[in-house]
Amino acid sequence: MDKILFTGNYENCKTGNLVSISGDKGKKVGYAGNTYKALAPKLGFWMTWHDNLGTWSKEKSDYFYIEHYYDEVLSKLDPMDVMEELGNMPILLCYEDNMDFCHRHLVAFWLELMLGIKTYEIKMNDKLATLEVLSRPEYLKNILEDVIRNKTNLNGYSSISAAYYYNKSEYLSNKFLDDMCEHKRIDDSDCKKLDYADSLKNKAKLIESTYVHDKQKQHIRK
Repeated sequence: MDKILFTGNYENCKTGNLVSISGDKGKKVGYAGNTYKALAPKLGFWMTWHDNLGTWSKEKSDYFYIEHYYDEVLSKLDPMDVMEELGNMPILLCYEDNMDFCHRHLVAFWLELMLGIKTYEIKMNDKLATLEVLSRPEYLKNILEDVIRNKTNLNGYSSISAAYYYNKSEYLSNKFLDDMCEHKRIDDSDCKKLDYADSLKNKAKLIESTYVHDKQKQHIRK
């Protein structure tokens, strides 16, 4: 089954695989559950951004935050590792309302762009055991995509996701060769690592082919 990720605020989400990514770990509302500190914004750029709210234009403010959040947080993480560590159907929590600017939306869009997974902003009704999908500021994804494209070696790929899987494959292949030179032997586990790297490269080709095909169809419709 394809992986899926949810986001929400502390008021709307009370049960499930809850994971706080707030800088204060949700202490303001008495949250005491799981946290993922690596996704919290860095205080330095957050303070600069916060102190200039109302002074900078919204466009400048949004771009400043997104660029610094990507440079100082997201670019330091491997999205596949993050999804693995978050567990099954995680719900990332922060304080802001669903349509407010919030880094939880940036995390969701980052994982969409890098891994191609589905993400949703939600509100849960515990009494009725129902889940409501809410609107979110989708425009943030376009800004984040521009930032990633400007700061990533896409190696000729058009799809950010395809480039990610290709780059990861190259990293694993090179690491395998370095380890082989150091230990001067190959065992079954090494072969599996190399096969895995090759599978990622094949996945990159498939993602790129689908991405280009979809873009061509969109162009024809216009």
